Amino acid sequence: MRTVRFPLALVCLLLTTLGTAQTPTFNKRYDADGTGDQLFGIVSTNNGYIGIGNSVNPNTLQTGRLWLFGINQGGELLWERTYFPDTVTVQPGWSNSPDRLSDGNFVTPVHELRPQSNTRVLHIMKFDQLGDSIWTCSYPCPSGSFYLATSARETSDGGVVSVGATDDHSASPNYRPFAMKCDADGNLLWFKQFYSSTSTSISSVVATDDGGGIMGGSQWVNGYTSKRSFLLRFDADGNELWRMIYQGDVYHMPIAHLTRFGNEFYFGTEVELTDNNNPTDYILVRFSPNTGAIVWEQTHSFCEVCGNFAFFAIDANTGGEIIAAGPVSYFVNGLSAQFGHLIKHNNNGDFVWKRHYAFDDESSCIFRDLRVTDDGGIVAAGHAGDNDEYPSYDGWVIKTDEHGCIVPGCHVGVLENEATAAFKLYPNPARDIVNLYLETDQSRPRGTITIHDLQGREVKNFPAPQGETTYIVDISTLPAGMYVVSYTDGVVLVTERLIVE
Repeated sequence: MRTVRFPLALVCLLLTTLGTAQTPTFNKRYDADGTGDQLFGIVSTNNGYIGIGNSVNPNTLQTGRLWLFGINQGGELLWERTYFPDTVTVQPGWSNSPDRLSDGNFVTPVHELRPQSNTRVLHIMKFDQLGDSIWTCSYPCPSGSFYLATSARETSDGGVVSVGATDDHSASPNYRPFAMKCDADGNLLWFKQFYSSTSTSISSVVATDDGGGIMGGSQWVNGYTSKRSFLLRFDADGNELWRMIYQGDVYHMPIAHLTRFGNEFYFGTEVELTDNNNPTDYILVRFSPNTGAIVWEQTHSFCEVCGNFAFFAIDANTGGEIIAAGPVSYFVNGLSAQFGHLIKHNNNGDFVWKRHYAFDDESSCIFRDLRVTDDGGIVAAGHAGDNDEYPSYDGWVIKTDEHGCIVPGCHVGVLENEATAAFKLYPNPARDIVNLYLETDQSRPRGTITIHDLQGREVKNFPAPQGETTYIVDISTLPAGMYVVSYTDGVVLVTERLIVE
């Protein structure tokens, strides 16, 4: 195989030029000084982004803090806020949960558990762009019952609606959907449950033009032998207008996640084709908001070597293209790893691209939310697992360009001529973190990425499965200097130089 080399100065210049020509990209971890921090939502602001999550207090080991932080467009931390005492446990939605309002502020659902009294309170909380509280709209739940609010959206009449599921009814332990609505000033207007003969989970909601909304989830059917995706529309007063159970030709249809673009409404969900509980396919559906009837559906296979695949969040850009996010588990040669993923489709549901993002030590990392940004890129948020450098789970946010690239030019591809593996490093020179975009021929075996210093000593290595993946490589412990990065799968296939500042 012939490898073409360029002078390092020219390579650095080209990388710098590519970086400035593209939309700003980054990937960052954020630590709230807890023993486990997770993000369940991300929203755009005028100058950056706000992450919404919770944090485990290291003293009480309770997730007793609602955690908010603001970052600029380059991912640099601007401010942090925490709410609620350590004596309670809070959950800010589940995924794709907050919403930016028409006035530029944002809302999020919050579920509060008060262990001493075994009571729960549902909140919709409104914050400004600095994370300061504007109002809290609350619904006190009966003692001993389970409630979980998962998603909130601004309604067309200026109010806010939140949805979820509860076991607070005579058919317990079956879960039923609920919705609550607050007005623009934070006053509770109504709280309503919706009858369900079997257990129903709710994960998301989109607003409709009449001041109501459509909730999405999943429902057990056929005597609790399989699940189907579930949609229910309600009006501005909480009255049910219709419901739909999606009867796809699959074994399980897990939870439906909803989005809309103009007058077009979509949901997406992973599917289990058999009873082995390994969903590797997913379905996108466009449906009518008036009746729930299917307009079109598209089924896609995620990958040949995936294990469990989850569909956690969905959004649409200004062109009506649909982007989805979540985690996926790979099982290769007896090894498993959970990566974050983004998938893009056109407005007919046809596949455009998919991207995988992983840490170099294969610690767990997942996305729970994404938003299309004003520059056409994508920001996704979730958590990254603990490892030798990071002793606890942290919040994790990435910003990509419109092609899902952290490394500029990844959408062009790096495999040329008859090469079977190639990668790009960005930035280079780098400090603390370098992003490595790897592309390999699927016919090659699982390989390894290795970093050596100029004396030939190995300073880092990690496994890399076939296909396309962006690796987040921690170089914070490496002394400044020149290094050689190589990819091998029994033979050295490609090498590049890396400068650590």
